[in-house]
Amino acid sequence: MAEAKMHQVADEIRSRWPSVEGIAIVQRVGRLFPQTPTVLIVCTAAHRDTGVFEAARYGIDRLKEIVPVWKKEVSPDGEFWWKANIFPSPGNKKPFCLQAETGMSFPGVFCSNCGGAYPKDGVPYRCSNCGGLYDFRDGYQFDPTQVERSQPGIWRFRHTFGLPPYLAPVTLGEGDTPLLWVEALGRRVALKCEFLNPSALLKTAVRQVSTTWLKSRGVTEAVEDSSGNAGASLAAYAARAGNQGANIYT
Repeated sequence: MAEAKMHQVADEIRSRWPSVEGIAIVQRVGRLFPQTPTVLIVCTAAHRDTGVFEAARYGIDRLKEIVPVWKKEVSPDGEFWWKANIFPSPGNKKPFCLQAETGMSFPGVFCSNCGGAYPKDGVPYRCSNCGGLYDFRDGYQFDPTQVERSQPGIWRFRHTFGLPPYLAPVTLGEGDTPLLWVEALGRRVALKCEFLNPSALLKTAVRQVSTTWLKSRGVTEAVEDSSGNAGASLAAYAARAGNQGANIYT
């Protein structure tokens, strides 16, 4: 249905602006983070003063008007609602929390002593019921079919992180650093150039995941016991998240 309506938009553009030579309409699908572009409309013509800009503007307005697109929006606190080309009103919102869907607020993490699920608030490391330590029960297995290739950097592998699916990552635009092939000890090896990340630090991946988790839990201050990379990474991502990060050098 959506594809048929997009073809209709393209036909309408052609009939209104015969000078338009090429039309492309793209609607992204799948899991997308906030502020991610979802629609692309491109119109081409021999000259810019032939109405090509007006044609593209008409296309996006018309797409929003007639193309049926449903999406599930999830807030940071876990509430979700469905949208169908309209802004949600309080009447069509539906309460939601990860606890209700999975039975736990941090999937896969349980008390190693009594088996209790990780609480939905705070960042405790000991169980409030028995004092046991929280830990991963079975870990998270890599599944090639769950790789989200549309996502940047390490976030395409987020199914292995154990984070709730609605969390938007704290990011500085890192990832996708190149491999440098060299000869070493008689073998050809690839060196991963992590120093090309915005933070220029090798522990960027760990800190962006942990900072994302801390921010989702309402943590505004964090302290790191580090001799260098870990603490500097924490400071960088804490600042990005709008939090305060301190480092204790040992």
